Amino acid sequence: MRKKLWMMSAFRPLVLTMVFCGVMMMLTSCSKDDNATAVETEQLGKTIEGLWWTGFNQNGSVVIDASQNSAKQYSTVIYAYKFYADGGANYMKLLLDENGDIVKCYGSLFDATTMQDDNGTPGKQVFNYNTTADGVITMTNRMPDTHDYTPATWHVTYLDGCIAGTDGDTHYELQQADEQVEKILGDYSQEANEGGEGAGDTKEDAVYQTLDNVKYEIIKDTAMWKYSILSNVYRAVKIDHDVEAELEKMRNEAEKPLDLTSGKKNRAAATRSITDPKIHFIPSGYRYIDYTYESVDEQGKPIKLSSRVCWGVSMGIRSHYKEYRPCDLVLCAHSTISDNLEAPSMGGSPETLMLQGDRVLILPDYIGYGVTKDRVHPYINHELCARNCIDALKAGYKIFRDKCKKTLHPQWNFYVIGASQGGGNALAIHKWLDTHEDFANLWRFKYSYCAAGPYNPALTFKKYFEQKVLDYPVVMPLALKAMIAAYPDILGKWKEEDFYSETYLKHKADIDLMISSKKFLSTEINKKFFEIFPHTGETGIKPGKQIFLTDILNPDVCDENSEKSKALFQCFAKSDLTKGWTPVHPIHLYHGKNDTYVSYANSEAVKEAFPEKATLKEPAKVFSDHIKTCVFWMLSVSFGMW
Repeated sequence: MRKKLWMMSAFRPLVLTMVFCGVMMMLTSCSKDDNATAVETEQLGKTIEGLWWTGFNQNGSVVIDASQNSAKQYSTVIYAYKFYADGGANYMKLLLDENGDIVKCYGSLFDATTMQDDNGTPGKQVFNYNTTADGVITMTNRMPDTHDYTPATWHVTYLDGCIAGTDGDTHYELQQADEQVEKILGDYSQEANEGGEGAGDTKEDAVYQTLDNVKYEIIKDTAMWKYSILSNVYRAVKIDHDVEAELEKMRNEAEKPLDLTSGKKNRAAATRSITDPKIHFIPSGYRYIDYTYESVDEQGKPIKLSSRVCWGVSMGIRSHYKEYRPCDLVLCAHSTISDNLEAPSMGGSPETLMLQGDRVLILPDYIGYGVTKDRVHPYINHELCARNCIDALKAGYKIFRDKCKKTLHPQWNFYVIGASQGGGNALAIHKWLDTHEDFANLWRFKYSYCAAGPYNPALTFKKYFEQKVLDYPVVMPLALKAMIAAYPDILGKWKEEDFYSETYLKHKADIDLMISSKKFLSTEINKKFFEIFPHTGETGIKPGKQIFLTDILNPDVCDENSEKSKALFQCFAKSDLTKGWTPVHPIHLYHGKNDTYVSYANSEAVKEAFPEKATLKEPAKVFSDHIKTCVFWMLSVSFGMW
């Protein structure tokens, strides 16, 4: 059963607390001072013009169908008045259940009924009002036959910034609403007039009809304020580790010391395994559903992976929020991570910060993170990651349709994005879509937007070999472990240790523990490399910021003519995204020329391979290193400038 949702995001926290915790008090207190100055009659129309409202907990039941003697329970009551300066007014009384769903609505704030005043002037308000000098506002029902939810006349009173009224035994006191609240209550009013809007008619959704066999299990369904999302990401990247102490604990917990000859005790590390004109609201929070879904691993065997799907909402208090119709669907491949807390389903992925109210965002964890954190992550195995992401897309969209109260905009489109490793995976997803054109057309695929990605891994590592130094040394063991896990037919004749230098092998156990534990950021692992290989006082290298390639690799691996080197590059070539396909949809690339993590040559290669489909933009030179490029790309996505 779909959960009914509601939000009141624009209501300030104190207001929310009082409304939903049942505090029977006015939201903006009406003064009872007998000396208060009454507003003159001729000024009152301009003073009260606009929307006034209040809401509070009040449990009760209301008859829905008298013929069947059926009733429903409600727990929240909202009163709202819309006053116009010319003496017209609309009124709404809203009864909500504990989930914020409409139980019954009396009236409408924005009634479109056209009628004539007594003097023949057309109007659209159901009620007229007039005032007296002491602030009494007399409401008159212009259509008592069709709008019989109110008496012919009743009175409310304006005094010192507050309007007070009585409904039976209930006394209520209103405050003037701001623009956001007016939007919220207007949506309720429209929803009530339309008879309520559920999750939409899936019979009309051609995409949804193809997902009958797609299975998923929900891990967590929650909503949170924007600042909570930011704090989760900050928490993931700012954990202060005592690296040596934690490594010592890991060593002690290991069943026995790492066997450098076979590497079989390396535990998990060796285990094979744009602002859219269609949108009209700014979310105050987001709804996140973390889920598992079915896909395949490196060997084509079934595997259960995890992912996150999220969309914008307007937050209330506790679990209450209201959903709006998103415009578009976006599949985002995340960048390189090494700490499981950075995985999207764990809440620490910075890509979650790019979510805006105009999109449904799907963020796969990849193999090796989330529910598969004990597996080797298939780093730069583009084909596999693309397949895993497409499977996440299917399950994520099905969850959105099953669980969200709103459907996508009728003119929705589908986009694929990613930066760094995610940029490579995004282009791999693009390749999959353009080689499955019926799928791409059904899902309304428009284009990919990829930043600083290793689109040609062989070229990427060739550049490392040419520059002879590494700014991001963890890339080498990550890539080797992934290639050995994925291509045993090519690399299976060697052990992982055969690719490493004798010096590195002395420290490999610690690096492997840091990688396999999924508890350390890549910056922490890189720092460990810089400590192992300080290179203080040496030329041709930045001490504490770079190491030599030969610090990690066996000399014969660095010889491009050696058997091991050729085999390794044969594996890299299997993920070359510049060959073997013809793009149908546009490819938009973003890359800085001073990128030493992922060479700019990668984007040049894509542009050269697909000149009619690929475009390439660069940040200003001062922002053209890898990190700044990815940050500016992320900002462009966040603010809809893509």
